[in-house]
This record gives sequence, C-alpha cells and structure tokens, in this order.
Amino acid sequence: RRSGIERGIAGLLEAFVLWINHLLTEQPKTDYNPLDENAVVDQPISQTCMAVLDFLRTQVSRVRMNLNGRNAVSFFTELGLRLKSLLQAQIRRFIISTTGALRLARDLTEYQAWVGEMGLTTVAEPFESLRELANIYMLPPENLPHLVETGFRRSNRSDVLSHIRMRADFKTAKVARLFPPDTFHLGAGVGPDGETRDPAKDPKDPKDPQGPPRTPKDEGRTAPRNGG
Repeated sequence: RRSGIERGIAGLLEAFVLWINHLLTEQPKTDYNPLDENAVVDQPISQTCMAVLDFLRTQVSRVRMNLNGRNAVSFFTELGLRLKSLLQAQIRRFIISTTGALRLARDLTEYQAWVGEMGLTTVAEPFESLRELANIYMLPPENLPHLVETGFRRSNRSDVLSHIRMRADFKTAKVARLFPPDTFHLGAGVGPDGETRDPAKDPKDPKDPQGPPRTPKDEGRTAPRNGG
C-alpha cells in the first residue's frame, strides 16, 4: 500500500496534468494553421505554450519547497513524461501548415528548454522525438517519402504517417500519391489523393470495374424488348 506521502504526490501530479490539459484544449486551431502567415512572425511562440510554461515555472518553485531528494526527482520526471504525452496528443489534433509548423517547432523548443532547466535527462530523448516530428510539416511534399524511410530514429513509421496526414496540404498537394498505394490506408470511398469520393457521382471503384453491387430494385428491372 502507498504511504500518505506517495498518495499526496500522485494527487498533486494529477492536478498538474489536468490543468495543463485544460490549457492545451483551449488552444486555437489557427495557432498551427494561421489564416495570416505574418501572425507567426509577430508572435512566434503560441499563447498556450507561454501559459503552460508560466504555470509550470510558478508551481515548480512551490513544489520544491515541499519535496526533495528522490521524491522530487520522481515527481518531476513523471511530470515531464506526462507533459510529453499531452503534447504528442495535442499535435495529433491539429491541421498544421508549413508556416504553422514554424510556431510548432518554436513551442516545442520552449518546452524542451524547460526540460533542460529542470535537469530531466531521462525526459530529454522523448522530447527530441517531438522536435523530430515537427520536421514533417516543414518539408516540401516530394521529400516526405525519403524522410519516412530514412529520417526518423526516434519515431515509428505509423506515427510518422499519421502526422503526414495532418499536413494542411495533404489533399491539395496530393501527398498520398507520392507513396505506394494503400500506404495511408485511406479506406473505401477515399481516392488516392485523400479526397472523399461520392458513390452517387462516381459509382465505380477503380479496383472494381464492375461498379457497385446491384440492388434488388435493379435486379427487378428487365431490358426493353426489341420492337417494343
């Protein structure tokens, strides 16, 4: 059974995580896909990133007054790992443009700087993997297939592909066509360019030249006889 101190530390950690998650859920979708590209130049770091780091730096000083030694190391290490998981989930929720990726990269640099300030050496590597994934959104589309095959040491292939699908230009640049068929498992009703097909307007599947199955209504129809 956990001691009272352990339960208290666990509760404090959950409170931290809940508040950080709340701050992240308030982040505007335009932060990483801005309508005005100059907005990134004017404000390279997102307000959400600054709010999260302000909260962390303020609360960390208070925690240090009450925790020390192994308890402090354990708490901050786990906090760093939970923060990384929150940020990874956060990035997956966003459509990210090339310009927005500049802000994303800057935000991740700031989060990583906090990890460095805390001396969390075991957390540094996971955060570097986030920085690595940010490159997906910056490269020209034609460079992506090579990057997927050779450019990621810290991320698995499925994660990389899921991030590529969140590029703002995934459909317009027809990114899926740059990869072997079915790389993205787009599924039925989705064309090779990532666009959804309307079966009513385009009933034939390219893999099924016979078209869609006939309905009972179709089966009941008979061809008109010659001569009426």
